[in-house]
Amino acid sequence: MIFVLGEGALDIPLIKHCFPEAKYFYGVEPRLGAISQFKNNIKSSLAQRDVQLQFSHGTIQNYPGPAQPVDIIILGHMLYYCIEDIHSVIQRCCTWLTPNGLILLSHSAPNDLILDIGT
Repeated sequence: MIFVLGEGALDIPLIKHCFPEAKYFYGVEPRLGAISQFKNNIKSSLAQRDVQLQFSHGTIQNYPGPAQPVDIIILGHMLYYCIEDIHSVIQRCCTWLTPNGLILLSHSAPNDLILDIGT
């Protein structure tokens, strides 16, 4: 699983309820404080799991991709930071997926961000 994250306010409840077996998390985030906050939030929210975390400091545009294909990519708040090239970001993310992997778009204010990602 891979995350493009903030502090996890949207991602963690989604993971907790929809992916109860998930325990391997990768992330990329430009804000160091958000990385630290996400780590604390996910460890306390998923304390019963043997959670393994790996994060990179940077942006999705500069991230080389995970070492292995992932099952789920959650694109959330970071969409604000790459709106000009959202199509290329999503296309790159598709290359990081396992054959049955999926990308979830998660955003707290749908009226603030309108995406036409095409087909």
